[in-house]
Amino acid sequence: MTQVISGNVITALKRANRVMVVTGAGISAESGIPTFRGADGLWRNFKPEDLATPEAFQRQPRTVWEWYDWRRGLCAQAQPNPAHSVVAAMERFYHHFLLVTQNVDGLHPRAGSRRMVEVHGSVWRAQCLRCGATLPMEETPLKELPPHHEGCGGMLRPGVVWFGESYDAETVQRIFATAEEAQVVLVIGTSGGVSLPVDLVTQARQAGATIIEINRERSAVSRLAHERLEGKAGEILPELWLRAQLAYLVEEIRARAQQKGGRLLLGIAGPPGAGKSRLAKTLAAELGPHVLVPMDGFHFNNARLDALGLRGRKGAPETFDRLAFELAVKALRLAQEPVRLPVYSRETHEPVPDAFTAGPATPFVIVEGNYLLHWPEVRDALDLRIYLDCDAALARRNLIARHQRGGASAEEALRKFEQNDRLNRETIEATRGAAELQVWRDAAGWTVTRAAEGR
Repeated sequence: MTQVISGNVITALKRANRVMVVTGAGISAESGIPTFRGADGLWRNFKPEDLATPEAFQRQPRTVWEWYDWRRGLCAQAQPNPAHSVVAAMERFYHHFLLVTQNVDGLHPRAGSRRMVEVHGSVWRAQCLRCGATLPMEETPLKELPPHHEGCGGMLRPGVVWFGESYDAETVQRIFATAEEAQVVLVIGTSGGVSLPVDLVTQARQAGATIIEINRERSAVSRLAHERLEGKAGEILPELWLRAQLAYLVEEIRARAQQKGGRLLLGIAGPPGAGKSRLAKTLAAELGPHVLVPMDGFHFNNARLDALGLRGRKGAPETFDRLAFELAVKALRLAQEPVRLPVYSRETHEPVPDAFTAGPATPFVIVEGNYLLHWPEVRDALDLRIYLDCDAALARRNLIARHQRGGASAEEALRKFEQNDRLNRETIEATRGAAELQVWRDAAGWTVTRAAEGR
């Protein structure tokens, strides 16, 4: 990615606690959904504005429903892209968050967004013209056109807001009240062709919010934006979120170090396959002078494991030299003399003793491993504890791929996972409550779970 992201944008997202995101057709265009007003929005030579009206539905209900059924098919085939995933991740990070989307395609809820308003409705809902009920409409293609309500027999209309129709008054009041309190408003992929996003941004800016726009071209919102990032949201937003989350973590770590004085001992725990090593290395690069201590180096060697009958359970708590690990962590905390430390060789699948030395003057020591929070002597020696987790299916894929890179066949890799990694995960998951910061890894990257209001 070549887009330059300013420090002002990172700082705004890092420090905000009240955030609104406004999305338009541009975010879903990257998933293959035609934009409403673009040339690719034509269907059977009809323009969308010729069909998306109450009058068109009154004249030709079947034709309008055929168009919506075509659109629903496109939406069903499309997948949420990385930008949708980041928006869902932002919801988990910010205590006060609202997504306002103009899109009716349902990609945001499929990506995990819940605190959201679909101001134009959704193609996955319908409204009965007889009894007024709003119904889910998940079947595609529809068996009957136009469809009817099974309850009262009334004709159904798409659950969307058409040209010439008004927004729900209570919904509009709610989102404008949220905009007035927002510290940051992030506007993604909207042309501003309808007045709502422009009016929202105008009110938020007047109330003091920082306005950030991500779009492939200038829009009606651009003149109101404090910061503009031009390009694809699916490329820009993940990079932006990664940097904002890293900045937040680094600020937390540095604040704890300043509060403590002297060396800070940071622990990163979590189940196998979550990506602890990668997070540790990334934070280390941001923090400056450091020592990185992987717990893997404290495995018993294979001869000892064979003697104990534990080679097949490598990675379980009993396959580590717990006493040596506890002594090393305590010595690192004291920071009085150099500490000789082992590493684990992925080539030989053996620990390598005395592989490197941690000097007493190094300000940051990052220890990463499965059982940092499982063993009290280690847990209590840490100055700051982070628990990293990810979707179990993602961890499974990562671990099976790791075993295969180590020479295991597909069948052997799967067996190792089922007989070892899965059991270890269950043990480790019970320790997450001992962490002061929890980080979730998914398609959006890393997202911190903030423990208390206002942090």
